[in-house]
Amino acid sequence: MANIRQQFSILLGWEVKKTIRLTDEEPPRISVVDVMSVIQGHTNSNAAVAFTRMTRDYPEVAAQCGMYKFSDTLGRKGQKNTPVANVRGMVRGLVLLLFSSYLRVC
Repeated sequence: MANIRQQFSILLGWEVKKTIRLTDEEPPRISVVDVMSVIQGHTNSNAAVAFTRMTRDYPEVAAQCGMYKFSDTLGRKGQKNTPVANVRGMVRGLVLLLFSSYLRVC
């Protein structure tokens, strides 16, 4: 699979410097928190809070996501469960994220 950061850089029109984690499954799923962090320019912690709010306001987003425990730097599956989605779920979630951001501006 091509470099996910490069793909997001092309899609968004700016260089993505943050790590976007992928599961080791086939096909891989993408960390929702990492993508939200890149798009919103927030820390992963703030993006996780935003994701929790979004799933509260839009339960259909949670239905598109699963949970995955990524490995830490030592290769242990010690991190917290992280919401992940396939490409279809990610696109649906991003549309809602962008739409809700747009509504707050208007």
